[in-house]
Amino acid sequence: MITGDNPFTALAISRELGLVREAEGVAVIQKDKGERVLVEGSNIVYAVSNDTIEDLDELEDDCRFDKIRVWSRMTPESKAKIVRMYKRKGRCVMMVGDGANDSIALKASDVGLSLAQTEVSIAGHFVSKHL
Repeated sequence: MITGDNPFTALAISRELGLVREAEGVAVIQKDKGERVLVEGSNIVYAVSNDTIEDLDELEDDCRFDKIRVWSRMTPESKAKIVRMYKRKGRCVMMVGDGANDSIALKASDVGLSLAQTEVSIAGHFVSKHL
C-alpha cells in the first residue's frame, strides 16, 4: 500500500484490508537509524515513511524491499517511482487513487482506478476503464 497518509493511519488501514496480518510484526525503516520494531510479531514486514528516507532508489536493491507492505507519507512523485520499482521487479501493479495528485502513479501502473467523481476530468485520463 502506497499512501500519503500518516504511518499509523496507513498501518491501521493495511491491517483492516488484510495486507498486514495481526500475527505479523511491523518494523519501520528509518534513514540513518536502521530499523525499529513498531509492532512485535512472529514474522516481520516493513513500513517506510517518506519523511524518514531520502533516496528511494537505494531501497530497491535492499533485501527488505519485498517485505515492505506499507509506504506512507509518499509524495505523488514517490508513489510513481515506487510503482515503477515494483514493475522492474516483474510485478503487476494496480493503483487506486482518489485525486489528481495520484495521476502520475495511475499512469505508471498496469491498472489504474480513480475513485473520485470530481477528479475524473483530471485523473480519468490515466485509468484503465471508466465505469
